[in-house]
Amino acid sequence: MEELVKRAKEGDFSAFEEIFLREKDYVYSLLLRLLDHEEDVKDAFQDVFIKVYRGLPKLKNTSSFKNWLYKIVVNTARNYMKPESISLEEIKVEKLADISGDPHRLLENKKLREFLERAIKKLPEKYRIPFVLRDIEKLPVKEIAEILGISENLVKVRVHRARMFLREEVSGFLTEG
Repeated sequence: MEELVKRAKEGDFSAFEEIFLREKDYVYSLLLRLLDHEEDVKDAFQDVFIKVYRGLPKLKNTSSFKNWLYKIVVNTARNYMKPESISLEEIKVEKLADISGDPHRLLENKKLREFLERAIKKLPEKYRIPFVLRDIEKLPVKEIAEILGISENLVKVRVHRARMFLREEVSGFLTEG
């Protein structure tokens, strides 16, 4: 990948196309997890690769391309997120109606997955982004801190708060039926 990035940085468009082909699915799936509306995802996706193309000549360290790409994706997604006016503690996810059954059956159920996706998207940006990068994308805390420009401790706190909120929501979902 580093060689491709070097070539793209020097203006080789076929190298940029190869980077696009390798990274497009990843970028799209990350944006889907961060943003609420598919139209925003599509627009942000285009914006990300425009920024990558324009920014490549200025990229100083080609070996840090992946972190640089993460940062572009996260910052672009932030531009499409709606401002949050309520705190994590005040958020109440809409209750799903008419879902019954034992918790083991629900865990295998598509409805639980959809519920979780909606619950994650309801998290305020400051909790959602670190949670997605840590628990879904499996990035190390140190990398997340660098990408977001915050301390490692703050990353841990925000991920923990997101997990607690989601745990509470899932618990409520499972006991409703």
